[in-house]
Amino acid sequence: MPLTMHVYLVHGRRLERVTRAVTPGTGVDPVLRALSAPVGAAEPAAGLRTALPASPLPLTGTMSGPRTADVSVPPGYDRLSTAEQEVAMAQIVFTVSADTLAAGVRLVSGAEPVPVPVSQGRLVTRPVTRQDYVDLAPAH
Repeated sequence: MPLTMHVYLVHGRRLERVTRAVTPGTGVDPVLRALSAPVGAAEPAAGLRTALPASPLPLTGTMSGPRTADVSVPPGYDRLSTAEQEVAMAQIVFTVSADTLAAGVRLVSGAEPVPVPVSQGRLVTRPVTRQDYVDLAPAH
């Protein structure tokens, strides 16, 4: 039986929550697969898009602590502008923290933290939370 996951897409300069069905799995895998799914036909018609780079493979990650998820760097992430990296990270953080125990997300390459932009483009390697992307939070 499919799981229903909350996924955050981009609408204008803010995130908007949508639901997607995904096959069950363990840890953060189901929610990352839901976020990695291509934008459906109705979503662009509603003004929704993703800042994540297109990839044939879903995002992958693990819980690295009781409230932190480590997510592997998506292929093509390094080619995004800093502003799009910030939006992509906000999508990942809001989505992962909606349907898992994780409150924070760290982007990693192997086991090494990757710097990610937060507000005003500052780069950090610590786990980031919804509070780091409050300017992109859904309007409602």
